[in-house]
Amino acid sequence: MMAVDLGLLLQNAQTAFANGQQDHGLFLLNYAASFAGDALASSHLPLDVAIGLDAGFVRKANEDCVFTLQGMRPETREGFGLFLICDGMGGHTHGLYAAHLAVASIVETVLPHLMDGKAPHDDWMHVLSTGVQSANRAIYLRNQSMQATTLRRNETRQDKRETEGRLTSLMGTTVTAALVLHNTAYVCNVGDSRTYCYQPEEGLTRITLDHSLVASMFNLGALRFTPEEIYTHPQRNQIVRSLGTRSSVEVDTFHVPLQDKTILLLCSDGLWEMTRDARIEEILSLDWANAPYMANRLLALAKEGGAKDNVGLVVVKLNGSEKHNDISTMATIIQPVDAPRRLVPISSHAS
Repeated sequence: MMAVDLGLLLQNAQTAFANGQQDHGLFLLNYAASFAGDALASSHLPLDVAIGLDAGFVRKANEDCVFTLQGMRPETREGFGLFLICDGMGGHTHGLYAAHLAVASIVETVLPHLMDGKAPHDDWMHVLSTGVQSANRAIYLRNQSMQATTLRRNETRQDKRETEGRLTSLMGTTVTAALVLHNTAYVCNVGDSRTYCYQPEEGLTRITLDHSLVASMFNLGALRFTPEEIYTHPQRNQIVRSLGTRSSVEVDTFHVPLQDKTILLLCSDGLWEMTRDARIEEILSLDWANAPYMANRLLALAKEGGAKDNVGLVVVKLNGSEKHNDISTMATIIQPVDAPRRLVPISSHAS
């Protein structure tokens, strides 16, 4: 049996529906329904968690998908958290589909291990990175299926020429993922979504590396410009590594030791590109603020910067004993449920 923060899942689902993400919202509600049971009087969960999700001022739809889950492992009663940000690419329908498919694949890989309380050789980084590889494979196979279907539908020479252009527009997604367990954050990253860590004594540290063309050239010394130009270069949004473009993908992994008052921030480029790290640090350094306040202020920062892209973020504050979000303090007892039965089928509009 495993205690989970049901309210956090419901908040996540509500946010997805508010952003027009029907399939993702149903997926989250399906999980919440699976977790429904006798409510605990007090969960004492160790994390204060909040979500920020907004389409921004330019795009009509939001292709960023967020997943948040925290609970207590059944064997040790140790707290855990699983947090994901996926920024979809390939147009609204396909980009959102790719982001949702990535989230679903990772969750369905990682959660059974958390429910069983076991990881192969106690290697939780392997569990999380396997989930990311599973997500990559799922999107890649979907792309292959879409390509084959398109080719079959177009038989004339003109249609084939048009098809060749469309085949280059495959769907994909970035991912930044954090599994909090054993006073450690196990972080995996592909693309230019980021994970930050704030420690009161050390300040803000960017954990992940951007897999973009400009960041890669800058890191190699091939471009002579200041770090500030990473935010403004015309090719800054060209991603060189993402989920779904190849049958396998290189995943960056990081072990982040956690201390009292550590704060993790996972976000898409819709946040960090619209502001600067120093402004983010100002908000995360507010020791009196809870996670929902920080998430709202970070969303406001993105809007102050123009909100030219979708914004997705998760704030995770350790030892968050003061929670001012009523539903997110609820918890329930659940029995393990077969993971595949919790996956909500995705509608056929992405085919």
